[in-house]
Formats: sequence, structure tokens, C-alpha cells
Amino acid sequence: MPLQDATNSTMKRQQHKSAFSDCMAAPTAPMGVAAQPTSLTPCPPEVLSPDKLMRLRGRFGDAVLQIPAALCEPDDAAPPAPLSEADVHACQAAWAKAITSISLTHRDGGDYVQAAAEAAAELYGYGHTNVLFKPTKAAEFPFRPTGGGAMSYFVGAKAIENGHDEDAGFAINGGKGWSKVVFTNHQIDLNGQVAIAMGSYLFTCATTGSDTKVEYTFGYKRCADGRPRIFLHHSSMPYAH
Repeated sequence: MPLQDATNSTMKRQQHKSAFSDCMAAPTAPMGVAAQPTSLTPCPPEVLSPDKLMRLRGRFGDAVLQIPAALCEPDDAAPPAPLSEADVHACQAAWAKAITSISLTHRDGGDYVQAAAEAAAELYGYGHTNVLFKPTKAAEFPFRPTGGGAMSYFVGAKAIENGHDEDAGFAINGGKGWSKVVFTNHQIDLNGQVAIAMGSYLFTCATTGSDTKVEYTFGYKRCADGRPRIFLHHSSMPYAH
């Protein structure tokens, strides 16, 4: 090999080695974090959890305690609080209030469809999660996986477009209205961000004053916005011989 070529080859290897050494000497900040122009601030190890420290060591090696101070942040915020029985009771109270409020709005000639739409958005997980809804008085379309199907059930087929003909409007009791809804939980099971409640609720007719007992299973899930909503609702009339 000519002397000049050998010299050039040696210089290139030295340059590559120097660049590689520079990369190892100072870790590269992740995308979105400004590079540090001066000496790196030591990262206080007490702000790092064992898991985060391990992840950073995998990325920066032994230089983990010399990464930029901007990266020395505690782990992400703790996950949302698990659902409690108080959350379940609050959801049930809101559901009962919504039914009587929609009935009252209908009786007074107000926009009960809009009232029902707003209540459904607050109470049910449509648009946030899958919803398993099996209404009490539904035969031809017993399952309502969409918000439109649920609205048809609650306000009646004639009140919305593409409603199901079998729906008379449960939230308005077919026009007679409900004056009161009382939940009685048989049992509540809490599982972190999910809670299941089973029991019966009593509906009082606003016109006749008679009571109708219905049995239920409700599932509640905390959604991404932090609000617990219904993702499971199964209702049925008590079995009769």
C-alpha cells in the first residue's frame, strides 16, 4: 500500500475512533430535550425510581448520573385512583336523577332529547370505550352497542332519526314519566379502574304512582378523562313463574 494511502487510512480510523469516543463520553439527550452546551449536571439519584434508573442505565450506561438535569424528573404521575363504592353510588345517583329529569323536561314540553343526549354523554362510555348495553324492554334489538341505539331506547324511536320501532322511550316511560328511581345494590365488586354493581332498582310512575321493580348489573370504568362511566348495563324484569 502506498505511504500516502496508509497515512490517510490511519487518519480516518483515528477520526472514527474519536467520534465514537465522544459519543460514549457524553450521552445524547432524547428528542425534544435541548442539548447541554456546558458540563452536564449530575442527576440526583433520589429522584429516580429503581425502574427508571434501570431504563436510563440501559440507554446511557455508567454515565446515567451525568445526564442533563432536564431528564432528572420523577416517573410519570401515579395512575388515576381506583373506583370506590362512593364512586359507584355517585354514578347511580346521577343516573337516577337523569331519568327523572328527562321525564320532567318531557312533561314540561322542553327539549328532552337534548337533555337525554347530555346525560348519556356524562353517564355512558360511548366514544370512550366499548359499551355492553342490554336494555330491559328490547326484543328485536336486544343489544345497543352504539350511542344512537341507546338514545333510541331512552327517548323513543319517533324522537330521533333511524330509531328502532320497538322503542317507546324508557326515560319518559312511554309518555307517563318517572318521578323517582331508587337503587338497591345486592353487591358491589371493586377491581381497580373498574367496578361492577348488581341489584335492583325501583321506578315510580309519575302518572299513576305505581312502582316497577327491575334487576340490573352495571359496570363502571374510569375513562381517560378521569370520569367513571357505564361500560356495562344489563337490565331485566324479575323472573315470574
